[in-house]
Amino acid sequence: MPSGTAQRPGDVVTSLSGQTIEVINTDAEGRLVLADCLTYAQETFKPRLLVDLATLTGAVIIALGHEHAGLFANDDWLAENLLAAGRSVGEPLWRLPMGDAYDKDINSDIADMKNVGSGRGAGSIVGAQFLKRFVEDLPWAHIDIAGVAWSKKDTATVPKGGTAFGVRLLDRSWRAITKASKSPRPAAAVFTPLPSGRGNFHEGHDRGPFYHLQRRTLEQALPKILEKVLERSWRAVVLAGSPERVDALNQHLWTYDPSSFLPHGAARDGFAAEQPVWLTAEEENPTGPPSWSWWTG
Repeated sequence: MPSGTAQRPGDVVTSLSGQTIEVINTDAEGRLVLADCLTYAQETFKPRLLVDLATLTGAVIIALGHEHAGLFANDDWLAENLLAAGRSVGEPLWRLPMGDAYDKDINSDIADMKNVGSGRGAGSIVGAQFLKRFVEDLPWAHIDIAGVAWSKKDTATVPKGGTAFGVRLLDRSWRAITKASKSPRPAAAVFTPLPSGRGNFHEGHDRGPFYHLQRRTLEQALPKILEKVLERSWRAVVLAGSPERVDALNQHLWTYDPSSFLPHGAARDGFAAEQPVWLTAEEENPTGPPSWSWWTG
């Protein structure tokens, strides 16, 4: 050790977020700094989404070589945006999985978490799971650029040496996001109580709670809000901007949580009008006048 104050295996440090970390591997120190950076960015700037890039793990090179950067995300829309941006500028990404099984690998007996997993397997995934613990309830993506930050030869877009991987990717990603934000976007939702017996979806209803999206995408917010709607025996309409958007939301509500189920139907289904959650791209519901609904682009 260079001094008596050097970091040692077994040390427990407190992060900026207040969470404690058991240091198992002193060589995995970069993620400790990045974790505090994530906390600082969220507390200081209150972002609507968050993307970090880091040469975090050698494990991502074992997995993907020097051709792709590893992409980890808690939001499908953001992941697809970044994948598309990477393809368009020649900075390709490959999305890798995340999940509870990997997250449990960094549980600690003496702190909130360890800074590495229990073995050598899935090192880049475990690194991403570590960072995820410092991300609040907003869309986030981590791009592990360890294998693509340096090139040993000239390429079509960069000379030999440092590649600045991610600069053009993030520029293209942000341009796509800002362009989309100028189009009609998700704004708010009003849900209505379900009257006793059968009848018109809308008839006789009073306006219910009003929700406004600020920091979360519709895919993140919708399942939880719809669960609250069903708990109150209410009904809800999701008015999407296109049939393709209806299909995407329909699939999302089927698969967002393997242990949960949200009864719903798309307008093209014959039984959709009888479901408590109805997805449509049309202005009118199948049983009467327009209903108060969740609007989305």
